[in-house]
Amino acid sequence: MKRIIAILIVLSLVLPNAALASMNNSGFEGGISKNETGTKTEYAYKEVTFITGKPVVLYGLVKMNADKTSFTFAGLKSADGTIKSDKKVTLNRSLNTDSTLQTIETVDIKSFTESISVDDGTTKETYVLKDYQFHSSTVKDNQPVIQFYQGAWNRCQKTYVINGNSLDTVTIDINGNLYGYENFWSSTETQTINQNIHYSKKSGEAPSEWYGYGKVELSFNKTNKLDYFENAVHLSSFAGAYGLLKEEESTMTYSYDGGQAQSEILENHPPQEMLYLPKYEDLRGHWAEEPIKKLASLKIIEEEGNIFGPDLSETRADFARHMAIALKLDLEKSEEVRRTYVKGEEKKPFFLDVQETHKDYDYIKAMNDNNVMHGKTDNMFYPEETITREEAFTIVVRALGLERLAPTHDFQTKFKDDRKISKWAKKAIYVIDYLGIAQGYEGYINPQEVMTKAETAAMIDKLIAYLQEDLKADYREGILDY
Repeated sequence: MKRIIAILIVLSLVLPNAALASMNNSGFEGGISKNETGTKTEYAYKEVTFITGKPVVLYGLVKMNADKTSFTFAGLKSADGTIKSDKKVTLNRSLNTDSTLQTIETVDIKSFTESISVDDGTTKETYVLKDYQFHSSTVKDNQPVIQFYQGAWNRCQKTYVINGNSLDTVTIDINGNLYGYENFWSSTETQTINQNIHYSKKSGEAPSEWYGYGKVELSFNKTNKLDYFENAVHLSSFAGAYGLLKEEESTMTYSYDGGQAQSEILENHPPQEMLYLPKYEDLRGHWAEEPIKKLASLKIIEEEGNIFGPDLSETRADFARHMAIALKLDLEKSEEVRRTYVKGEEKKPFFLDVQETHKDYDYIKAMNDNNVMHGKTDNMFYPEETITREEAFTIVVRALGLERLAPTHDFQTKFKDDRKISKWAKKAIYVIDYLGIAQGYEGYINPQEVMTKAETAAMIDKLIAYLQEDLKADYREGILDY
């Protein structure tokens, strides 16, 4: 396990396994906060209110308890100080975990307090929240690498009393949707919230009534990003180094009555962690030099000595190890399973040709346990056999959980050698081409050819890039109006 622990230390900027539907630190109030991780419980916060008939951004702090069921929004006020707000919301959260493959969360309001005061020289009003109807439900699909989730809240309503007079009210009808995913390399949650506002003042000498519509779009993003820093010093043992940076960004875009959208953003700038310096002597000028060095810096690929051998064949055991580390599969889970056997009972290997003493036992077991990579037969893995391109592509698509993107009926891929693709691999090759992770060469995908170590590194590098950026775009730009 020393090797495994060393790898986990190198990949120390881990995205937290956040509670369902709560990757962000803003609760359900339609605002954004700085998504700092760790033990901190108070964050810079922004939200927009339409309660006065125009969009106004309020700035302040949000405080929360450890399980994110209680949110206190303290000292919220507009930039000019004419609107001030204080509120606290406590949620009831329940999780249905009957299936290990899916998690369903339901949320409603346990308690609430909110007061908004307006004093701009011409208007002086106080709005006190008297009724808050909120309920939402979210389902999470627990794939081995990416956890996808989707939720909605509908027929929700906030009712405020104006200046303590029960005849004077502001009612806000709210509905919304959220879409999100989580994996080691990035996490994104996007919310779209619609608010229909009804202002009704019946008391006094000048009764008034108006309606308005506000729209808020929120995006919460986290990315583990690699940056390369060239060494400006010539007389050095290395030309440059990679660093790992965890970027965090929260964006709020809002509009009122169909008017021009405006945006607010909060970003974190955490320190960068420099990574291991690979010094292979057989990579200079090789077409895969950059992805190999990048993955070697992360210790996703690791060869003893100074020779990597980029054009050597990739074995099935090598591929299991490289993928398990790159995707950060739960190796400790396999360790716990192994400790549960009864003392004195003969402990049978999960594959007859992969004993516990095999150097890649943990990785192979993790890939098998997570339903990502299986044996060539029920009880044989063939760890030292080479892996073909179509086998590798199938494993990658299975890891992503995106097999459904392929056509359901008989079809042909775009490749000139489509007839050479095994029937069981055709959907995976369609999907991996669609995602841009592997696209063939001069119109050929060469499904039966053996993967080289260089080709494996290049493909895993593209896979990581997809998890870092491309997937995020579908959950952000693909949903939001901007």
